[in-house]
Amino acid sequence: MELSDMTIEQLCHFRQIHKAEEERIAASRREYDAEIAKRLAETDEGTVSRTDGEYRVSVTYKLDRKLDADAIKAKWNLLSGIEQNCVKWAPSLDLKNYRALPNKATFADCLTTKPASPTIKIERIGDGN
Repeated sequence: MELSDMTIEQLCHFRQIHKAEEERIAASRREYDAEIAKRLAETDEGTVSRTDGEYRVSVTYKLDRKLDADAIKAKWNLLSGIEQNCVKWAPSLDLKNYRALPNKATFADCLTTKPASPTIKIERIGDGN
């Protein structure tokens, strides 16, 4: 049966089956990734490469660094120019306030809008029989 011939109920049913399978497979792959990363761990940050048999594997280890915006603002004037250059200030759109604007023309030349992937939520409401 083609997807276009299915009812919404049928599409939801098969999507749920495939989503569960996808989650199971992704969890299994993450276990393999974790074991490979554990075996090659030689550094907290950087890339480690190894060749084993038919495979060459590279693992890039990373550290997430996030600035506390309030803390950095409070000490901003105490920082040297070189230290201030380590901080990037990124504008972001406050969607709630933007949507409330009566005239959005001010943003027309500096805002790019494109369709995003829709969010799909499926809830089983029947007993499945």
